[in-house]
Amino acid sequence: MANRFFVFFTLIIIVFYPQYSLAKNIVPHFINNPDTSIESSSYLPIENVHITDAISQDLINNNPIFSNFWDNNHLFAYPSLKLSDLPDSIHIVLLKGDEKFNLTWYGMVTSGYGQRWGRKHEGLDLALHTGDSVIAAFDGVVRFAKFTNSGYGNCIIIRHINGLETLYGHLSKIIVSENQFIKSGELIGLGGTTGRSSGPHLHFETRLNDYSFNPNIIINTTNQKLFSDSLIILKQNLFVDRFAINTNTINKSTGTTTSKYLNKKKKKVVVKTKAKSTALPKRLKVSKINKAKLVSSSKIKNNKKLIKKNKTKKKA
Repeated sequence: MANRFFVFFTLIIIVFYPQYSLAKNIVPHFINNPDTSIESSSYLPIENVHITDAISQDLINNNPIFSNFWDNNHLFAYPSLKLSDLPDSIHIVLLKGDEKFNLTWYGMVTSGYGQRWGRKHEGLDLALHTGDSVIAAFDGVVRFAKFTNSGYGNCIIIRHINGLETLYGHLSKIIVSENQFIKSGELIGLGGTTGRSSGPHLHFETRLNDYSFNPNIIINTTNQKLFSDSLIILKQNLFVDRFAINTNTINKSTGTTTSKYLNKKKKKVVVKTKAKSTALPKRLKVSKINKAKLVSSSKIKNNKKLIKKNKTKKKA
């Protein structure tokens, strides 16, 4: 009953009060996604769309954080940037002024950052149900928003004003579009289990120049807040697996990419050949005593042959 009243009320607003276009933005989404809660979503009125477009265009065209290595078609936007190109330490201001941080959180981290099942797990797996709201962590511009067969499934990557990128994988639905300006806490997609996934969850990554680092370094999952408003990343602490999804690694000293599998020593195939056996076949196997008798009998036969030959020679 309440839902019917809500739809009826918003339709009246759209017809008689079109200037309040926030309703026009909300209603179509809730018709398609009735399980989404209003409290977990942050919507921008339609009249502000041009403003957000202007913001994103200004950032992409004039801010070097966005104008350099901007790529809507690939997961990794910094393939030509070597580790040696980075400074020894990088100071990042995570939040400035009235900027905020928000974490998509439904109560649990199901899998942490680091080695898992013989390979590197690049982020955190956050528990959720299919259709749950997924929100942006910081303010930024959507760089990548599409399905990828690399394992992430429906995937969104947002480049933030602080220089970091956050990745949101396995979504059931992508709501934002590429080159769109996003505020922290704004709805960007719905949780799911697309791609290489064993069940509904959000795969969440934090990256700097395509190098992933542990989100727990900056995020306290106990209270879903940042430990600090700033971060210093040392180059020597960046994990060597830069493109783990592409099975490439970065050599720390040279910054060159090499295949993971090149350094694996190939196992030599050793073909074992059976030595020729001097033993008798099974059907002729006999005891040691019988063997001696066989030898002696063969000698007797040979002696008899020699005697016969000698007799024939004498007669001749």
